[in-house]
Amino acid sequence: MKLPKTISQKLKLLLGQKCTFCRVDSDKSLFLGFGETHFSKRTGTPHGEWEIGTYDGGWRFVRPGMLVCSRYDLGSTCTELNVCVNTIRLGYLKEVSNVSEFDVRFTFSCGTCIDFLTTISDDNEVVHIFIPDKEIVVYSAEYGWQIGRSDLPWNPYPIGPSPPDDQST
Repeated sequence: MKLPKTISQKLKLLLGQKCTFCRVDSDKSLFLGFGETHFSKRTGTPHGEWEIGTYDGGWRFVRPGMLVCSRYDLGSTCTELNVCVNTIRLGYLKEVSNVSEFDVRFTFSCGTCIDFLTTISDDNEVVHIFIPDKEIVVYSAEYGWQIGRSDLPWNPYPIGPSPPDDQST
């Protein structure tokens, strides 16, 4: 499924960038940084100039014919998941797409994909992408793609509909 044109335009500069860090937090949330890395003054946590992540959604790293690791790997601690995700070669980000109306895929040049999955029925973000200039792009199954300010209470901007699948973005 193609992304809405407004979203494609916002993410255009993210395509072609290499992942500078990948982090699984204690609650198994996932964050990937791109561009310049900054560290939180309060916690020392790294944050990317561009940052893809999810707090509550499912995620999985896949290679052709193989599930490499996921948030739900039985018995895996966040430490073990951090080791796993940080040994996976990603290369640069090639594409962002909807796999379905529920899930979003990030495809990398080394053949690895990271899928962000809707796993709860109430509205919740599946994935967020912090972008420069204090903006955030969010996808949820209920509302689709939205854009808003990351430094203000959530009030998304209106965006156009997704183009049909047979049209390029």
